Amino acid sequence: MSSEPRPSVEEQALEQTRQRIQRFLQELSQLAESALSPLEFFGEFLQRIVQGLSAVGAAFWTKTAQGNLQLQYHVNFPSLHLDAGEQVRASHDELMRQVATTARARLLPPMSGAAVSAGPANLTPYTLLLIPVLVERQLAAILEIWIDPNRPPSAQRGMMQLLAACAELAGRYLHHQQLRQVLGQQQVWGQLEAFARQAHGSLNPREVAYTVANEGRRIIECDRVSVATRLGQATYIEAVSGVDVVEKRSVLVRTMRELCHHVLDWGETLTYTGKKDESLPPPVLKALDAYLAESPSKILILLPLRDEREKDRKDRPPRSALLVEAFEPTVSAETLLARTEIIGRHAAPALYNALEYRRLPLRWLLVPMANVKDALRGRRLAIVGAIIGAILALFLVLFFVPYPLRLEAKGQLVPKDRQTIYAQVTGRVVRVERRNGEYVRAGDPLLFIEDREVLRRLSELEMQMKLADLRIAELSRETEKATNHDEKNRLQEELFKQRASYYAALAQHTLLKRLTGGGLVVAPRQGEVVTPETEQLLGKVTKPGEPLLQVARREGDWHIEMYIPERHVGHIREAVVKNRGQPLEVDLLLATDPNRRYKGRLYPEGLGGAVTTHNNEPALFARVELVDISREQLDKMPVGAEVRAKVRCGYRSVGYVWFYELWEFLYENLIF
Repeated sequence: MSSEPRPSVEEQALEQTRQRIQRFLQELSQLAESALSPLEFFGEFLQRIVQGLSAVGAAFWTKTAQGNLQLQYHVNFPSLHLDAGEQVRASHDELMRQVATTARARLLPPMSGAAVSAGPANLTPYTLLLIPVLVERQLAAILEIWIDPNRPPSAQRGMMQLLAACAELAGRYLHHQQLRQVLGQQQVWGQLEAFARQAHGSLNPREVAYTVANEGRRIIECDRVSVATRLGQATYIEAVSGVDVVEKRSVLVRTMRELCHHVLDWGETLTYTGKKDESLPPPVLKALDAYLAESPSKILILLPLRDEREKDRKDRPPRSALLVEAFEPTVSAETLLARTEIIGRHAAPALYNALEYRRLPLRWLLVPMANVKDALRGRRLAIVGAIIGAILALFLVLFFVPYPLRLEAKGQLVPKDRQTIYAQVTGRVVRVERRNGEYVRAGDPLLFIEDREVLRRLSELEMQMKLADLRIAELSRETEKATNHDEKNRLQEELFKQRASYYAALAQHTLLKRLTGGGLVVAPRQGEVVTPETEQLLGKVTKPGEPLLQVARREGDWHIEMYIPERHVGHIREAVVKNRGQPLEVDLLLATDPNRRYKGRLYPEGLGGAVTTHNNEPALFARVELVDISREQLDKMPVGAEVRAKVRCGYRSVGYVWFYELWEFLYENLIF
C-alpha cells in the first residue's frame, strides 16, 4: 500500500502565514474601498498594520498642494523620541524629503548615517521602513513604519514587500478620495450657479432674502441662516431659514435685529466660536450677549454685505447682513466663514438691487404708468381718454351697483336616519355578506373580520376549559374512591382550583366573544346598505374605530350635509344675524341632475358650532333642509350624491362680489 506524504511542519506554518497575509490584505482592500473620512481611514489603516506586523509605531504623511509633507495620523509617534535632539529631527526631516523627491522605498537600520550632520539618517533605536504611496505615478503620501531591529533581514525584506502592497491600497483610497472631492466641487459649483440664478430672479427683497436664507443654508451646511436689511436707520429681519413667516415680535427676532443693527453700524465681520471677544465695540458686545441668551449657537458668523456699487460710500453702513449659526457644528469656524463669504458675494448684489427697487417712490403707480405709456406709444389722445373713461365707468359700476352675494360650498345628499358601523377589532375582512343597496334587518350579518389574535385567544380559552373539564371529571372519580381523609381534602382542594380555572376561562371566553362578536359584524338596525363598492372591503386590514359600512333608511327624510370653507363662515353668520333668525336661501346643483337648480334652506341651528378639518382644509359643518325635491326623485337618488351649493348672503357691490376673495387677501396681508 502507498500513502500520500504529509506536509511538514514548516510547510504548514508557511501556508498558515500565507493565508494570514491574504486575509490581512483583503481587510485592507475592503477598507480602501470604503467611504470613510480620511482621518477614520488613516486611523484604521495604521492600527491594522501595527497590529498585523507587530510594529513599534507608524505614521502616515500626505503631500500638500504646496509640496510639503503633513502628518495625518500616527501610532506611538511620541514614544520614538524624534524630538530628543535637533539633529535627530533634522535628519528625519531630510530623510523624508529625500524619499518624497525620489519616490523610492527605503529600509534603514537603527542609528544609520549618524556620522553625517543634518543629513538623511535614522537616529532612532528602531529599524525604519519608508514606503512611498503613489497616485497615478505621482507621490501622494509616505507610509512610515518602525519595527524591532532584532528581526532577521529576510523578515524585514518580506515586510517591505507586504508594505508595498499596503501602500498600493492606500494609494487606491487616496485616488477615490480625489475623485470624490472633484465630484463634490462640481456639485458645489452647480449649487452656486442655481443659487445665483434664484437670488437674482426677483426684485422683491423678501423673496430674495428667503432664497438666500434657505438655499444658502444648504450650501453652507449650517443650522440656520438669517438675512437682515437696512434702509435708513431701520433694520429688519427679512428671512430666517426654515421659517415661512418671520415673527417680528418674538424675543429671538428682536435680539437678532438689534445685533444685526449694531454690527452694520460697526461694519466688520463678527465671529463667535464659544468665547466672546472683549475688544468688540460695547453695543455689539451687549447685543451679542442678549442674542446668545436666546440662541443655542456654538458658532455664529455675522457678515455685513456691501455691494461693489457701495464701495465709494464708506460713510454709510452696509444695507444687508448675513447671519450664519451652527448649533452642533461639524466643521470649523474658518470653513463656515469661507462658505459664508462665497454666498455673500452672490447675495450682496441681489439684495442691493432689490433694496434699490424698494426705495423707488410711488413705484406701485410708476410701473403701471410706464406700461401704459409703452402700450399707448404713438396712439391718439382720444383713444387714451376713452380708455380712461371706460375704466372710471367700470369702477363706478363696481363700487355702486348692488349684486347678490352667493358663497359656494360642497356637500352630499344623504338620509337623515343613517348609522355608521365601525370596526371593533384589528384584523382582515375575509367575508362580505351584504352588498351596496341590499336591505338588512337588525342583527343580520354584514361582514366577517378575521382577527387571528382573538381567534387564537378564544381557542386557548376553549382548550383551557376542555382540559379543566377533563381534570374535574378525573378528580371527581378520585375523590369518590379516596379513603384517606388528608388525600380526600387535597383532591377536593385541587378540584376546587380546576373548577375555578374552568369558570374563569368560560367568563373570559364569553366576555371576549361578546366584545368582538367573534369577528362577525352585524347590522345594528334595519335599513339599506348605502356604502358603495363594498367588494373593496374584502381583504382590507381594519383597525378599531375605522368606519366600514353605513346603514340608512331611505324612506325617511333627506338633507344636505355640507362643509362651508372657513373664509365664508363670517359672511354667512353675518347674513344669519341680519336675517333675524330666518333661514338663508340656498341654491343647489346635484351632480346626478346638473340641468336643474333646486332650492334649500339653511337654518341658524343647522350651522355647526366649531370649525373642523375637511379634505385638509378648515371648514364649518352645516345641514341644509330640502325644499323642492319630491319623494319620487329622492328614491332615485344615490346616497352621498355630490351637491354644489351657493348660500345667498344678501347684496353687496358688484366689485366686492366679484373680487371679495382678493379684497380679503389684501386686507389681511397689507391693511391689517
